[in-house]
This record gives sequence, C-alpha cells and structure tokens, in this order.
Amino acid sequence: MRIRTILGTLAAATALWCTPALAADEIVIGFATAASGFMQAYDKPAQDAALIRIGEINKAGGLLGKKIKPVFADTKTDQAEGAKAGLAVLDQGADLVIVSCDYDYGASAALQAQSAGKVSFFLCAESIKAGIPGVGPFSFSASVLAAVQGATMAEWAYTKKNARSFYRLLDSWTVYNKGICDGFDWMMPRLKDVALAGSDTFKNDDPSIASQITRIKSLPKEPDAIMLCTMMPGAVSAIKQIRAAGIKSMILNGSGVDGSYWLNAVPDLSNFYVPVQASTGPVELLRASTGFDLWRRPQSEGHRVQQEVQGGHRWRSFQPVRLSRLCLDRRLGEGGGARQDDGRRTGGG
Repeated sequence: MRIRTILGTLAAATALWCTPALAADEIVIGFATAASGFMQAYDKPAQDAALIRIGEINKAGGLLGKKIKPVFADTKTDQAEGAKAGLAVLDQGADLVIVSCDYDYGASAALQAQSAGKVSFFLCAESIKAGIPGVGPFSFSASVLAAVQGATMAEWAYTKKNARSFYRLLDSWTVYNKGICDGFDWMMPRLKDVALAGSDTFKNDDPSIASQITRIKSLPKEPDAIMLCTMMPGAVSAIKQIRAAGIKSMILNGSGVDGSYWLNAVPDLSNFYVPVQASTGPVELLRASTGFDLWRRPQSEGHRVQQEVQGGHRWRSFQPVRLSRLCLDRRLGEGGGARQDDGRRTGGG
C-alpha cells in the first residue's frame, strides 16, 4: 500500500509535464548527468537503464504514439557545471530533467528545472534534500532515503549479527553521508543494551584516517560494528585503511558503496555489509525481482552486461520513465487534462 501511495504521488509530478507534450511530435527527456568524473560511476549505470527503458517504450510505439527523445549534457561531476547542464537540456526542449545520483551534485541542475516549471528526478540520490525539501515541489528521487538505510543497518546488525557495541565514523563531505549517520543515530536509542563506543569524523579526500583508527584501536574492546557513513571515491581508502590496521569489526555502510567494481582495491574484504534494493549475484544473496528482470532484458536485446557491476543504482532509473508513461496512459489517455490533484491520486492510497 505504501508503494502504491508513493507511486501515486510521483505520478502527480509527471502530470505537470504531460499536457504540453501532447502538442509536440516527441517527448524530450533531458539527462543532466555526469559523463566524466567520479559521479560517472553512479550516474552512467542508472542512465543506461533509463535509456534501455526508453528504447523499449519507443519500440512499442512510444507514449500515446509519441517517441521519447533523450538529450544529454555532461555535469563533469562539478556543481557549477551541473547548473549549466540543466540549462543545456532545457534549451534542447526537455520536458523532464533527469539529474545526478547525489543531492550535492544534482541539485544545481534540478533547480534549473524547478525555475523553468519542469519536473526533475534524481537518478538515485538518497539525501532528504533530494527532491521537494531541497529543490522544490516538482523534484523527486528514484531511491531510498539515506536515513532509512542507516537505521536499517543498525537494526539489522543488532538483530541478525548480535551487535551490541558500535563506533560511528562519519565522512562529513556530503549531506548523503550525514543522512546515513542520522538514521543510525535515530535507531541507536531504540535498541536495547546497545552502547556507542565512540564517534569520529573525517573528510572524503583525507589521504589518511590514521588518527581515527588509533582512537578505535585504543578502545578497551574492539566494537562489534563500525557504522561508516561515506561514499565513493574516498570510501575505498577508508575501508582499506581500517582493515590494514587489523580492525576486524563488522563494517556497515549505505548503498553509496554498493557494487563490485571497486572490490579489487580491497582484496579479500569480508564482514562488510550494505543495504541494496537489487542484486545481480547468486540466488542466496539479497535480491529484488525488478533488479533481476532489468539485468535479463539487456542481454536479450543485445546489450552487454558488465561483469563488474556498479550496484543497484542501475534499476532505480526505470521509475521516472515508468511514471511518465503511467501519467500519460492513465490521465491523458482517458481524454482528460492532466491536473496535479488528479495525478496525486493515481495509484491509490
């Protein structure tokens, strides 16, 4: 029921851009995302998935007979360039703007869409600011709130791994990282007999976290788990340093370190856990049917699937494309004008 409500709310947003699309020969979706820089590791897999879905829709006749046309602009993993990229796709006629998979790096493009009265979707951003709170009423994200991940990991480690002592290590670089630790902080007092052994911070580009590691190793007892709130690219260095120091505590993180593409940098990594929404691995791993379905379809249509997968971010980008079709099919296809209040009820409550 909750999923249906969320989809209904998001469909309301897509209703805002459905009406003008009827007068055009095509529907333009703009991708103001990173084709270069470290954010490419997050943006490209999700963008590729969205393009697969667009191809499927076009092959089936489009949306109400109109083809979807993707247009692109590279943010270069730079906030100022992100604003330029947002304007660039709007200048190319974008009706819907897809932005980077992080609030800090996608917000500038999303704000351009907001100013133009267009809907924007973050590919997979998980900060609470990624959407209405940080951009405006026409902005949404296709992923799960960072705080939910932090809370989930704390509760999971407590119930499934019997963790009773935790160490909180925050990379204060982005609001996403802070959101992970915010969720952890919320859950901690709700777990019986749990102790916080210590708390520390670092920056993503710090070449060394030796002082933080020294404080962990100086504890009377190694913590059962380290809540490591970070993301790429600095996550790899932090994890590698923790394990090189001989610390064997379970390491928990958010989905910002999902995927296998970086594991060669930390050989034989174990006792490391992240929450994911989809898996491409063996059946015994955590999986989601949507994720598996996504990976099968590209293979059947001649798309090459990378061996070193870049995580569950890939399948989430189906949502903005799917919801645009939902809006058109359910509202405009019935012959009525698209209204925000109508769209809000799409999908039930």
